[in-house]
Amino acid sequence: MIVRFYTKILIFLAVILSCSVLIYHYTQSNAATLAKVEVQSTQPLMFISQKAVIDMVKPYQKDTWFGLDVKSLSEKLLAYPGIKSVRVTKTWPNKLSITFAQYTPVAYWQNHQQILLDNDEIITPKYFQQKGEKVELPLFDGQEYNKKQMKTMYDALYQITSKHQLQIEQLRYHGNQWSVVLSNKITIMLGSENMMQKLQTLLSHLSEIIVPDHKVISEIDMRYRRGFAVQLSTK
Repeated sequence: MIVRFYTKILIFLAVILSCSVLIYHYTQSNAATLAKVEVQSTQPLMFISQKAVIDMVKPYQKDTWFGLDVKSLSEKLLAYPGIKSVRVTKTWPNKLSITFAQYTPVAYWQNHQQILLDNDEIITPKYFQQKGEKVELPLFDGQEYNKKQMKTMYDALYQITSKHQLQIEQLRYHGNQWSVVLSNKITIMLGSENMMQKLQTLLSHLSEIIVPDHKVISEIDMRYRRGFAVQLSTK
């Protein structure tokens, strides 16, 4: 009885060992390289290109499916400024899935090299395009310690300009003085008092301003207690 018992154990261990060897050889021969890489994102990729992702994955293709270092790849992808999180998962036998979450860009900051994100971080991205095209954002010009205040002011002013089918292309804040450049290319000096009321009144009557032929409005100064000044330029 004892001999038969040990014989069964030996047979069982031999089967386990054989299966392990077969699985090892299968993974070495059939999953030596990735056959498919799937890239997903909660929104169109802006801070890293599809090509950059594929190029970053290539060095890992020499690894087996089991040996592929998911943590190392995730850390390298997460090093791209603007990427909020990266989830890398392996699917048997040779598929790699990469899912990105990105921060939302709010505005260009000071120039078109830096970006203000929705988490109030200012970054210099390695890559910033959407479907191969430049991302359209307003330009904020101010001091970094005023970035939250500028975000709040932009949202408030946009509620007014959008009702008149106008975008805010630039928002400036220096020396407690606010100004905007609208999509009609008019600069509006808002000052620091009653800005919302002034802007609303101005845009409601903007078309009533008489402009001579061959002239266009280039700037409107609203910093007066009563009325405003209009600067014209040649078309």
